[in-house]
Amino acid sequence: RTSQILLLLAVALNAAVALTPRRLTVGQYDCPLCVAEDNCHTACADVRSQNPGSMYCLDACRGANPDDTFGEDWFARADEAMKSREALDNSIKRLGKELASDIAKMGN
Repeated sequence: RTSQILLLLAVALNAAVALTPRRLTVGQYDCPLCVAEDNCHTACADVRSQNPGSMYCLDACRGANPDDTFGEDWFARADEAMKSREALDNSIKRLGKELASDIAKMGN
């Protein structure tokens, strides 16, 4: 009786494995962050009429997540973030020049 139950369980397990979609094997899932990035680049082309591989789309899609919606609001926020980063970069460059000038004056 026990051997019949074990045989039945083995057959059932074998059938379940055979019916399991191949997509469930390790390494064949899509990367959710990669898919989100791709979706953002596609939306960038649609919403901003930019080449999906352009520097603008690369920058605008930075930090894209699977739950994000890539519409006008997304790209407006991205534009603001890019302006903010540019202002910060300019400020750092200005401070660097001021420091270099101060150091040069101290050497005289």
